[in-house]
Amino acid sequence: MRLSLTVTVALTLTVVGVAQSQVRQDEVLLVRDATLGEQAGDFAASQRILENILKGNPQSLSALLSLERVLRVQGKLADLLPFVEAHLKADNSSAIGH
Repeated sequence: MRLSLTVTVALTLTVVGVAQSQVRQDEVLLVRDATLGEQAGDFAASQRILENILKGNPQSLSALLSLERVLRVQGKLADLLPFVEAHLKADNSSAIGH
């Protein structure tokens, strides 16, 4: 029974690791899409993509920093504050918000 439990735990951790890796890859692709939109001048679309990333993962520094750029260009930098606060709540040791 012990071996079976060990194997089950190992398989579960492997599946979780693969899922987390896929989420990170998806996030990278979304940030890339937002950057392409930003370069094309579609700041509203970029903003939506980045905000959606941050709603799902408030610790995403790449999305947070990209959103800062997009909001700054639009003159809406104050809209970043809820995302910074969520980031700090999720990771109060982050240097980004201090």
